[in-house]
Amino acid sequence: MTYTPGLNLGYLLTESIMSYSIEKDYKTHFSSLLEDLKQQLLSAQSSLDILKGLVTDLGVVDVLNKYRGFFTPTIYAHRDLLFIKLCNVMDKKGRAPGLYRILKMVDEHKDVGAGVDIPALCSRLEKHEDILRRIKNFRDTRAAHWDTEVAESIKEIRFDEISSLLKEIEAIFNEIHRAHIKGATSSFKDFDHDDVAHLIEKLKK
Repeated sequence: MTYTPGLNLGYLLTESIMSYSIEKDYKTHFSSLLEDLKQQLLSAQSSLDILKGLVTDLGVVDVLNKYRGFFTPTIYAHRDLLFIKLCNVMDKKGRAPGLYRILKMVDEHKDVGAGVDIPALCSRLEKHEDILRRIKNFRDTRAAHWDTEVAESIKEIRFDEISSLLKEIEAIFNEIHRAHIKGATSSFKDFDHDDVAHLIEKLKK
């Protein structure tokens, strides 16, 4: 943002010119990345909730078969989106608004997340390396791309593993969020009610 003398003196009464410092720009950038990360997590959680409602309840089988032209591609789409979003969130090298990027920023500028124990959080994430490797393998060979010569066979990925991973990531996100903005916390549910169950019940009639 560029300061133009005399352009808006009223604004200068509430914020000093120093507010345009590198430190504030960094904090603003950090806040923006946190929000982007939250949106990625919301998308992943929503896809997981939809998949659970469609493929873990035997009571919906008849509806899925009756409207399979809609539900089959829907299930595949949310599966692929879930894995892509999780890989974005856990990306260690790219420019995506990932959790490791956030942790690195906190480590380099302690004031954006005072009191956050970076080694402890990284240790918690390392416990999920196996499921992350399997998710990334599927993302790379069957979701974001389609590799006809897969070097590693596609391993089983269970709902309980993904749920545990997402729960841990969301808990870590909230720890950082609270350190950045005192008392802040985020919910990763778009709606309080179960839209999948409601839709299935409507289609049963």
